[in-house]
Amino acid sequence: MTEPAATPPTAPTGDPVPHLRLELDWRWSRPKPRPRLPKGEPRDDARPVRCVTGDGRTVSAPADALPFADGSVGAVEAGTIFAYVRADDRLAGEIRRILRPGGTVTVRVPSTGPLAGVDAYNVFRYVTDVTGRGLRAFEVGELGWRRHYAAAEMVAMFGEERFTVREQRRGGLALSELVRLAGQLAFRWLLPSGGRYRRVGKAADALERRELGLAPRHGFWLTMTLEKTEPAAP
Repeated sequence: MTEPAATPPTAPTGDPVPHLRLELDWRWSRPKPRPRLPKGEPRDDARPVRCVTGDGRTVSAPADALPFADGSVGAVEAGTIFAYVRADDRLAGEIRRILRPGGTVTVRVPSTGPLAGVDAYNVFRYVTDVTGRGLRAFEVGELGWRRHYAAAEMVAMFGEERFTVREQRRGGLALSELVRLAGQLAFRWLLPSGGRYRRVGKAADALERRELGLAPRHGFWLTMTLEKTEPAAP
């Protein structure tokens, strides 16, 4: 089956964008056979980023070339995208470029700490490496692993001299990771089934949203809102 083509990026526009949401383009990655290896090895090309503006316009673009003019965006909701894209540092640079002074970016990433070892994608990667069978998780198809970050790493990535942390909290007990791992073992390793895997994934996502209301000291997720404090370039 041919993959749908990503929407080509538009030329940078100087029009102000009050709010921008960044998402993963799930159409990009499909399991690919590899001789003597589990299917779904990381691809050489980079996953495009879907940019959704507040008025509903959507465009896909490389992580290091967002199609917006310097200082034209008021707020960026980056979601969990940093844990999955290869060019995370360049994506941070692009967000820094397009944000206006006083603009904010909100990110949610898997955190370092005691619960990091429960990451379903990374545990499942170990299983496929050891057994030499199974379908790799397409969600981490660009990297093969899911990244975990400390708060200081996120601040350094954006530039501590350019951004101020406005909000920071930990959340989640990683119970959803256990549900997700069970789905991966059952429907990506033992008896592969795309439909059943997606249903378990949706159940894990729903549990994850509920878990975020819990705020243990070493929660699985780190949510941060940073404000751009550097002045606009002359």
